[in-house]
Amino acid sequence: MIKSDDHMGKVKARLVFEKKKIESFEARKAQQEGRRRQKLVGAERSAERSAKKRANLDSIAKWRKDHQGTGTGGDDLDDAIEGRRTGREKKARAFNKRQKYGVGGTGGREGTRKNTAASTDDTREFNARHGGSAGRKISKAKKKTNRPGKWARARK
Repeated sequence: MIKSDDHMGKVKARLVFEKKKIESFEARKAQQEGRRRQKLVGAERSAERSAKKRANLDSIAKWRKDHQGTGTGGDDLDDAIEGRRTGREKKARAFNKRQKYGVGGTGGREGTRKNTAASTDDTREFNARHGGSAGRKISKAKKKTNRPGKWARARK
């Protein structure tokens, strides 16, 4: 029995619909699996964090028990917690930074940019040709050219 084109169109549409249905089901299933995996990973991370926190608290408690009544400072506590620098290392690091970069603030440059009587009387850098500082240079773009001004060009 030969089927009509209408009938075959309906069959094809049904097959396409079934295929889309299966694909969407698979996508939903994959999404659920991804969510489950993320939950497991998140739980694992939080367990790791809590274990690390517990270990830190235990080391602090042990340090307190060992140093009870000794009256020592808190610098040794940093040694008790792993991954932290000791007081001596912190001081050395800060010292090296100060040596390399300076302490901060104005750094002894406070009065260098102010006009004083001495700086006003100092004419070593003055150059009358350039109308001021000898350090100022005229760029090639600023050199005098033979191009007429706007008014002169407009008259032509």
